[in-house]
Amino acid sequence: MNRENGKVDVDQAMELFAPGETPSETFLKRRLEMIAFVRDHLVEATYKSNGYVNQENDYYKVPKSDSYAFTRRGASKLGDRYDVKQLDEHTDDHIYTPEHVMYRIRVTVGRDTRVLGVAAGSCSTSESRFTSQGTKKLYGATYQDGQEVEPPDYRAADHDVLAMAKKRGYVSAIVDALCAHDVLRSAVHGPTVDQLKRAILLLSHESVSDEKRMKWAEWTRKPSCTAEKMEEQLASLEDHIHETVKTEERQA
Repeated sequence: MNRENGKVDVDQAMELFAPGETPSETFLKRRLEMIAFVRDHLVEATYKSNGYVNQENDYYKVPKSDSYAFTRRGASKLGDRYDVKQLDEHTDDHIYTPEHVMYRIRVTVGRDTRVLGVAAGSCSTSESRFTSQGTKKLYGATYQDGQEVEPPDYRAADHDVLAMAKKRGYVSAIVDALCAHDVLRSAVHGPTVDQLKRAILLLSHESVSDEKRMKWAEWTRKPSCTAEKMEEQLASLEDHIHETVKTEERQA
């Protein structure tokens, strides 16, 4: 088990789980490794003074919310990590008029030919991003003394609306396929990467029951899974393993 400066290699930790691992072991391993991957390799957005996104990067905090969301780039990195690719893309609905443009795109993702996730992404010119005066001007609107003289021709926004619907569908499909809905909250506010790596190693010990692994996996999804609480749980787990080993040695 290679440790260097107190750190543990995630890929090596993954190998500690036998090929015949139980579903809870697989879930726990993937859960903790995914959080560690996000913390190590994904970059949060930069923000303007009003809290809105300046540069998206890999994930961002949703304005006026405590939630986080993946960008297309971030979802793509997550998909690449777990070999999940886009398999199909289909237009479920499309409105194309001067007054209104809308797309609903269904995206399918998977591994090889196996479907792992399907999600629909929608976008329309009724969203606030398309209704400001400056944006309307981009699509042909004219103004005089602050009053709209000529309305925009939203058919000019067709490509922009389509691109946003595709992005939303892809991100949702990747998140669904990898059960990554709350991974960002855990990555941003939860335990440190080193704590997660320690957890992976400790939970792979033969003395840890499948039931305990599943409880750990579920706990990492809760807001109570902070760095401070994780340290307490790791200490308790280390004590459990130590006592189990000592008992087995005495009985040998």
